Amino acid sequence: YEAPSGTDRGLAYGNGSLWYSDANQQAFSGQILELNPTTGEIRSRINGLGYDPYGLAYGDGALWATQVTGIPDQIEQYSPDGSELGGSSIEGPIGDAGTGPSGVAYFNGSIWIGTGTVRSEFGTNGNLKETVRERSSGSGFKALAGSPTALYGPDSSGDLSVLASTQISASVTLSNQSRPDGSSTVTIE
Repeated sequence: YEAPSGTDRGLAYGNGSLWYSDANQQAFSGQILELNPTTGEIRSRINGLGYDPYGLAYGDGALWATQVTGIPDQIEQYSPDGSELGGSSIEGPIGDAGTGPSGVAYFNGSIWIGTGTVRSEFGTNGNLKETVRERSSGSGFKALAGSPTALYGPDSSGDLSVLASTQISASVTLSNQSRPDGSSTVTIE
């Protein structure tokens, strides 16, 4: 189906819907559209934001939107019915990077925000936990996505990669030993 008309800046999936950010060409008049993921039909709109939404993420029952129209940049939180739940200034290198936040993902209880040069982890209260990675050039972090087990985004060559994971990898060695009585034991190391 055809994307909604407007200036597309972000897309997220959550609560059975696609969420589309329209950073309207007329400054400060953006909106967030809730779409049927099968048909593209508009289910609802979050209007009257007073800013232009860019990156979107869905997690922990909430929709997160970055806005770059104000100084400093902001992260806003909405319920699926469009009610504003809160928001905060984006502190640290993201707000100072000059490129503004564009990649946003919810992963492992945190909001991850990327720009053309920086990827940072924020608490859901907007507090900077850490700047995880900085790049002076290249593909940057303008596109991020989260799942229950991984944070995805571009690696330094621009290829899609797992940037962080909750999965634990381990090496296991199994050995089977026969006993004189015909039984056996399995040893896990």
